[in-house]
Amino acid sequence: MRLLLPTKVPDTMHAATTPSHSAAPLSHCAVGSQGTVMEIAGTTPFSARLREFGLLPGVRVRLLRSGASLVVQIGQTRLAIRRCDAEAIRICSDSTYGLATAGTALVA
Repeated sequence: MRLLLPTKVPDTMHAATTPSHSAAPLSHCAVGSQGTVMEIAGTTPFSARLREFGLLPGVRVRLLRSGASLVVQIGQTRLAIRRCDAEAIRICSDSTYGLATAGTALVA
């Protein structure tokens, strides 16, 4: 099977399932909270780099550490993100969907 990718990626990637007004910046989340990435705003190189690390709309993430940089877990991968970059990543908390949040392990 051949996968065709677009040659130009839009400046903002959106998940079609939930409106973005219910999403909050990753940098505003509490340590231990989990959520689903709803959109990533920013330049094409920035969003493309995050996609290479597996951070894209629809993926569940957990915030492990907060400070000048944030550490997030995506499946079995941990990724450090600058706080200013985390502002562009909007997530919808799992509590919005009635799921468990802090202390619950992510399932890949």
